Order: sequence, then structure tokens, then C-alpha cells
Amino acid sequence: AQSERDKLKCFLERCQHPELRDCYPNKGRPRALPRLPHQDSGRSWAFDSGTEQQDLGPRPAQENELEPSAKCAETEEADVAQPTVLDAKELGKTSGKLSTSRWLDRVRLANTTTFCSDIVEWRRRNRCTDRRVFICCGGYPDFRDALLSRGWFQNNDKDSRHFDLKWGMAGNIDYENLLPSQIVNHFDRCRDLTTKVGLTLNLRNSIWNCGVHADAFYPRAFDLYEPLERADFVSDFKRTKAESVLRRFLEHVDGEAQMTFSPDVVAVAHKICLRIVTDVDDVIDCSEFAENLSTVTADEWKLLRKVCLDDPSEQEQGCPKDKDLAEMIKKKSAAERAREAERRRIELEEHPWKGGGKRKDDGKKKPGKAKAKTAQVSISGMLADFNTPRGKHLIQQARDVLVDLMKENRQHSLHGSRNAWIVKPSGKSRGRGIQVMRDLNEIFRMTESDGFQWICQKYIEQPQLIKGYKFDIRQWVLVADWNPLTVYVWRQPYVRFAGKKYDQTCTDRSEYVHLVNNSIIKHMDGFEDKNNELHASGYMWFVQQYSEWLHDTYCKCEQHWTPWQTAPPYTCESFGVRWEDVAFVAKDEEDENEEEERPAAATQNQGQSATISCPTASSPPESTEERRKTMQEASIATESTSSRVEDNAEAGTVPSPSAGAEAESKNDNREECENLWETCIRPQFDDIIAWSLACVVEQVQHRKNSYELYGYDFMVSDDGEKPHVWLIEVNSSPACDYSTPVTCPLVKKMMEDTAKVMVDLRDDPHTCTGEWERLHHTALGKPVPQQRGKLFPDRFEVNGIGLRPPKGFGKRRRRRRKSKMAETEASLGASEAEDSPSNEDGQSDTMH
Repeated sequence: AQSERDKLKCFLERCQHPELRDCYPNKGRPRALPRLPHQDSGRSWAFDSGTEQQDLGPRPAQENELEPSAKCAETEEADVAQPTVLDAKELGKTSGKLSTSRWLDRVRLANTTTFCSDIVEWRRRNRCTDRRVFICCGGYPDFRDALLSRGWFQNNDKDSRHFDLKWGMAGNIDYENLLPSQIVNHFDRCRDLTTKVGLTLNLRNSIWNCGVHADAFYPRAFDLYEPLERADFVSDFKRTKAESVLRRFLEHVDGEAQMTFSPDVVAVAHKICLRIVTDVDDVIDCSEFAENLSTVTADEWKLLRKVCLDDPSEQEQGCPKDKDLAEMIKKKSAAERAREAERRRIELEEHPWKGGGKRKDDGKKKPGKAKAKTAQVSISGMLADFNTPRGKHLIQQARDVLVDLMKENRQHSLHGSRNAWIVKPSGKSRGRGIQVMRDLNEIFRMTESDGFQWICQKYIEQPQLIKGYKFDIRQWVLVADWNPLTVYVWRQPYVRFAGKKYDQTCTDRSEYVHLVNNSIIKHMDGFEDKNNELHASGYMWFVQQYSEWLHDTYCKCEQHWTPWQTAPPYTCESFGVRWEDVAFVAKDEEDENEEEERPAAATQNQGQSATISCPTASSPPESTEERRKTMQEASIATESTSSRVEDNAEAGTVPSPSAGAEAESKNDNREECENLWETCIRPQFDDIIAWSLACVVEQVQHRKNSYELYGYDFMVSDDGEKPHVWLIEVNSSPACDYSTPVTCPLVKKMMEDTAKVMVDLRDDPHTCTGEWERLHHTALGKPVPQQRGKLFPDRFEVNGIGLRPPKGFGKRRRRRRKSKMAETEASLGASEAEDSPSNEDGQSDTMH
């Protein structure tokens, strides 16, 4: 070790390279110098010609010798500016140009990782005293390039506490030791909205926080971990099946099928749905009827549980009875059962007498009433049986009650004729473990295997379809402050399609039919091929394409005039990149055990593609001449892009500005078509975003200079004349990778504009924030009272165990009751005896 240190010292003293000489300052020497490169090339380090050569270890192989110092500085200056942490094994295996620079980074890192009392000293050691420092980890090269173009200096140590801004995973942020001036991209304790359980439970408070019921924008969901939630889910499942029976029956009638459900089944389903739409105020005087409005009786479920919605001639097998459902509802998880068994064992060891003996009534069967034998009721029947007056009346009643349900039930547009539910594991993301189920017994078997750590949500059976494909819309949202709530909404969302066409019968449970996550459908055969029906690559659309489809589908104008229709403003061509060269997929940040950095090849391509918009990671700030040259290149690129747009306009694909002006002059007297995206879809997005954030504003740990990027997933259902928007889930740290040609330009632009909000807006409140638009809503902007600690928990719950009364307790209670009755009768007799003489005296006085 000593000889290696001497060799390195001699090398640093004789080296002509200025960067190498600066790595070994006289003051503040590192505690341990890095090792020399491994002996893999068999060469010796050469100094200037005036000194004799000394064997100081191997020299990294390079194509060009480092004889002139100016040439060495030119080739290595970019790499030295930003050191990277490398392992010793990797350093020994590398060769080529980067060998010297990486070894130089190790020297720099050994010098900078020594203890620094504050960031001022850290800046001095890294020779960036007049620059702000940032940390960017987790695969966000565009955000890194945006800060470097602003003159910031990058700290590659993700665990360092010396920074002005840090963008990374929430687990890498030390919230307790953050300085007030430090900027981070996560809030502490901010998972009440991004977990499936937290979102479900917190949105139930929207009626109190915003005056809007969650059923109006969030499909109802149940936390199966709680027994009470399981009981509510079972009741809802029964009611929804009754409605599905009526829907399926009317499909048979309208389709003139031969087989359908029997009149008894239709009558029972109609009876249940009629109770659902009945107002409780109308039957409040009849307590028995009012209590059973939202319930399904045992006899009714005994009939409905056998109904098969796919084939009326068959019966469902294995559907649980009421007794089995009660056991499933009360059933505890394996961990709870183990804890209860351990507690019982300890209790028996301390008090053995509690576990022995039987009660007198144990083992005795109480005489029960003889069950009356019920006649078998048929499940299926012929459609011709409804040609009778009673049958026609049942058909009309089924239609009328469904119309009433449409008016009363906020989520009527979600329901279909298959009673499908979607089961989601509460601890996973990226669509993992999500399944669509229709059988109650199957749902409980699946969720019980994992301790009921699942969310069961009503499946949207009538989604809006594009060319037969199911889709959702990913919307980015940036929260800049929670007190008062300050929100920015990205105005360029994108559409994600499923891999296969949607099945209305829900018999195909393939994840490529029901899920739209890119992490799922990218494994489908043919994903890389272009979909000719959707005219899309990667199964994604820009929002402009969806807006045009909305107009073509819903507009009823005889003559169409759509001046608001434009081409997507951000594409790979507008950034001058090819998606095939920069494509990469990063892992989800919510997985704390998984982290994937961007591949080196993709990083190099990204640096080449971003040279026009911002400098690369290792380049210094641009000079005036370089900036002027860059602007000229950008203007040339813009002119070429505009020329391409004009060429496309002549071909009839994209309207050119001149063509638009001519059309506008010709259509002055024509009424403009409605833009459903701006008048219907986007306002619903803004409302749901504001309502959902307002529901958790009191649970989040507020902090200035903290930001949070969310990914909202919305779905659209056909609800009458105009579509209705539903919130599916909210993701923390959404995927910002180049997974498709659609996400590549949008991610580039979004990360650049995020730097404008987090950095530029602090320096200049009037600066442009790009596509980030601040959301102004009645539910936002209200100051939140400061929380000085909670005296009571959020949820009150009473846990207890039923106790058996001691022996003889019932006899003593009956004796005590008899004695009290005797005392009462004695007191009443004494009072009557006292009152009788006075009454006689009064009568005698009256007679006299």
C-alpha cells in the first residue's frame, strides 16, 4: 500500500496534465488515495521526454497518446467535469478513452467524499463556488440536462447531503435533516393518495371536504382486509347481480333469443332493484320495510346465486351460501389467527381452569323447528313464456326500474350484464396481480391467500372504446405546495390502449384485454408492430388524436368546422431524435428494492439528441457565440419543420396555417363545432384532481420547497349524450421513460418544463412555465390549519372478546329479578293501603 501511494504521488507531481495535478492538493489530502488501474495492458506510464520513465503501474489503452497536454485536456475535459462512481472491478475491465477519465473520477471522488461541514466547503473542494448544486438519480436525464443548461453543478453521490436541489426516489431523501432552502421532489408521508387503500378510504371524505360524493367520479371499491368492508362488498355484489340479471334479460328480449331466465328469477331481481330505488322517506313509518331496503334476503339470494349470466340454461356451481358467506366475512387472516392462537395458549398456561370442563348446555341439541320443504324453482325458461300478460308486464317493469336506477344511481353507467369486478393487490404497482373476476367464491379464495390485502373495485363494464380497444388517459400533475394547495396540470396528456380488443361478455380474462399498462402489454406478441386500426405505434395516442376522434364520434353538425384541431406540437421529429435510438424503459420508483439507471448507449444518444436544446452533462455553460449558433440551428430546424408541415398540408394530412386562414375566411358565417375535450373531458379532469387532492391535504406533511409529481389515470364511459370521466388510480413518481414514440417527446418537454416550475419560477414569478398550467379551482387555495399534533387517532375502533357468564349467573339474576318484583308489589300494596282510609273519610265527609 505504501509503495502504491509513493507511485501515485510521484505520478501526480510529474504529470503535466493540470487536472491531474489539481487532484492532489497540498491541503485537504484525502484519507485514502484510490488504487491505480489494474495491470491489464502491460504498459508503463510515460511522462515528458525530459524525465526518465518509471514503472508506476499499467496505463489504460488509448487510441491516441496523451503527449500534448492541450490534446489531453480537450479529450478529457468533459468527462472530468462530472465524476461517476465506479467499482474497482469495473475499472479494471474497462479500456479505451474512458479509462483515464474514470480513474480520474475515482481520485476526484476520494477527495470530495471526505467530511465537509457544509455545502460551502463542498463547493470549494469541487471548484464550483459560484454554481448551485443538484443531485439527480433514478433515470431522469432530461431533468439533469435542463439543470446543467442553467449552469448548475451535479453531485453524483445520491446519499450526499450537500445539494440545493435533489430529484430522486423518496427513500433516498432524509426528510429530518433537510435544510429549509433545499428543494426535493417528494413530500414526507405522502402515500395517502398513491396507495389503492389510501385512495379508496380518503375519497370517501370528499362529501365533507368538497361537497361532492366520491361515487360521482370514482368506481366504488372495498378494502377486503376489514371484515365490515367485506360485508358491504357482499351486499353490493348481490344487489349488482340482481341488476345484471335484468340487463341480461332485456338483452335476450331485444335480441329475440330462445332461452332466457324464468319469470320467477326476473320477478325476484325486479323486486330487489325496486327496493334500491325506493326512497327511505316514503317507507320510514314501516320500520320492517325500511330496514330491508338495501338488503337481499336469504331466500332471494338462494335463487339468484344459481343464475348463470352467460348461459341461462346452466346453473352456477360452487357459489357460496349465506352461511358460507358469513364465515368468509368473519374469517381472519393467517397472521391474525396465529396471534390469536398464541394468545389463547398463553392464557391457558396462566389459567388452566379456563380451558377445562364443559357447560351444562354443551352437547345438548336444542329442538328446532322443522324446515318446510320448498318447491324447486326453475332458473331458465323460454322467451315465448313472456308473451302472456304477466310476462309482458314483467318486461315493462324491468325497463322502468332500470330507468329509475339510471336516475338514482351515480354509477349506473359502470354496470353491465356480467357483474364483473376487478381485484387489485394493495401493495403492487404497474398492473401486477390485477385480475377481473365475476364469481364471489373465487374472489374470496384469491384474496384470502394473501391475508385479504386486496382492493375489490367495480369494473367499468361499459367503457368508451376506440376501434374496439379499451383505453385510459395518463395525466401528469405537479403539486408545488400543500398549504395553500398549489397545483400545476400538464396540458398534453396521452392515451394508452389495451393490447387486444375489448370483450363485452368479460369471458376473456387476458391481461392484454383489460389492462393498458405499458409494462404489461409490451410483452405481447406484435407490440412492436404498428397497429393499422389505431394508426399508432406502441398502442398510444397524442391528446390531439383523441380530440379529433371525439369530434368525429359525437358531433352532429351537418357542416363541420374545427379550427381548434391541430397536429401534436411535440413529436420525435420536432426534437430531432429517432425513438429507436433513444428508447429505454425505466423501472417503477415505487419499488424500493428495484432501481435501474439508463443504459450508457441510450445516455450517449440522448446527449447527442439534446445538443440543440441544452448542453450535454459534461459541457460547460454555453458562451454567447455558441448560444447564437445554437439559436440559428434551432431556427433552421424550425423552418424545416414548418416546411414539412406545409408539405403535409398540401398532401391533405395536416392543415397548414395558410390553409387554415383561407378556411377561416370562408367559414366566417359557419358555426364552430364543439371541442368536447375542452368543454367536457378537461373540466372533469380538473374537478377530479382538485377534489382528490383536497381530501388528503390534512394528512400530508407540509413543507415549503418540496414538490410531488403524480400520474393520474382516467377512464371514460359512455353516459348518454356526453362521456363521463372516472378516476382509476393515482401514481407517485410516474414512469418518465421513452417507452413509445408518443412518450419520448412528451417526457422530454415535461421534464424541461418541470425545471421551469422548480427553478425558474422561484427566480422570476412571471416566467413562462411551458405546458404546466396552474389549476384554479374552488377546492384549492384554502389555507390549511397547522397541525400541532393529534390527540386522538384518525379511526376509532373497539376490539373485544365475548365473555361467558359465570356459572349460576342466570339463576342469581332470576332470583334478583323475583325479589325486586316482590318488593315492588309490596310497596304498591302498602301505598294502596295508606290511600284507602283517606278515601273513606273523604266519602263520609261528602255524604254528611
